[in-house]
Amino acid sequence: MLDENQNVTEASMEAGYESVSQFTRDYRKMFGMNPKEDILRLRNQLEK
Repeated sequence: MLDENQNVTEASMEAGYESVSQFTRDYRKMFGMNPKEDILRLRNQLEK
């Protein structure tokens, strides 16, 4: 999502998910935050 400037929907479909909500739940389990929050955090870190 960060490198290709994709939104959550595009990333979830590319990863093979049929449900964005399931992708978000799985992402949160793996990384501790939802994908949108994570991408915003990473972009803010890169800007500093």
